[in-house]
Amino acid sequence: MRLRSILSAAYLAVLFAIVFAFYFDDWACRRPGSHSYFLMIAELSLALAVWDFLVGALAATTLFRTDSDFEWLWLRSLTTTVLTASGFVYLPFWIYRGHGVFRFHDTWADISCFFTGDENVLPFLFFLVPIFALSTFLRELAFVRLAGRSVRPEAVKRT
Repeated sequence: MRLRSILSAAYLAVLFAIVFAFYFDDWACRRPGSHSYFLMIAELSLALAVWDFLVGALAATTLFRTDSDFEWLWLRSLTTTVLTASGFVYLPFWIYRGHGVFRFHDTWADISCFFTGDENVLPFLFFLVPIFALSTFLRELAFVRLAGRSVRPEAVKRT
């Protein structure tokens, strides 16, 4: 769990840099009366990183405990990536409640400016989510490799 936490902290820093670069000087996030721009980026990055951490930890403890000759390293990493990316794709639809109302609007967790209008939602879905998914895949591969243990310990014991 310590290695996963260290890699997740690095993942959080990467997410923050990507979101900051992508939404730099965005009109919706720099509106008068809105929260701090850096705080909103940190909140969005933290929400994405926590989701990634939870899905990765759950996959590591529950998925692929079987005796098979299939390469489980790639399948576990791919499954974790697909589940994480699915949550990332669902985020704009979950946060929008309908009729112009966003969850957490005017609260400390307000990140609605990133999903205001199609000019922010579509690039998030079709540009940022694939980058985040690739980052998740690489982080999961790094975790499995650096952990120094097989996904299927019984496979090592075969003669």
